[in-house]
Amino acid sequence: MKRMAAVAAGVLLAVLIANTTAQAQGTKTVRGTVVTADPDAVTVKVGDLDMKFTVDANTHVIARGGSTATRTAKAEGKPGVPYTAIVKPGQGVEVSFREPGRTAASIRVLPSAPPSPPAAPQASTGGTPPPRSMTATGVVTAVANSSLTVKGSAGETTFTIDDKTRVIGTGAGTKSRELKKAGEKPVITDFVHKGDRVTVRYVEADGAKRASEVRVTAKTT
Repeated sequence: MKRMAAVAAGVLLAVLIANTTAQAQGTKTVRGTVVTADPDAVTVKVGDLDMKFTVDANTHVIARGGSTATRTAKAEGKPGVPYTAIVKPGQGVEVSFREPGRTAASIRVLPSAPPSPPAAPQASTGGTPPPRSMTATGVVTAVANSSLTVKGSAGETTFTIDDKTRVIGTGAGTKSRELKKAGEKPVITDFVHKGDRVTVRYVEADGAKRASEVRVTAKTT
């Protein structure tokens, strides 16, 4: 009888270990920068890859001030705070997710780097200071290999596009690698189209606005 009990206990222990191992193997963790945060999914740029994760009621969001915001919402009779009020594009995050399906088990907002100390004043050399980087947001009204026109609140603005212009958006990294693998050179018209909503980072010099980065925040339907 004791032998049978020992065998049964051994079988149960083996099953528990197997289940625990399977669960651990099914959860993975990545770090990256949030590209888009939608009510039911979040897209994170991990290296050159845009990874999309499903977000549901079981997804645990960890962020500084998140618990306080949740308590405040519940005190006001609300079920809680939507994760999109905490997780924003541009933030660094750590996502733990389950395969298959890439369902996010947790999203932890990483603390941002402390601001750099102000640079020591330098003696003037009499030269022209470097151009200041600026941003503009709006809807694309025209796009070509060497130019991009965006309509914002102040009207239409045309930006110069060159080989150094970086395009960021869902699937842009994957498509760029596919084009290069096929022997084709990626151009902005492969990723940005009329009607897309974009944020452009640019510098103004010699009367032209040169785009250093074009981030697609919403694709045209």
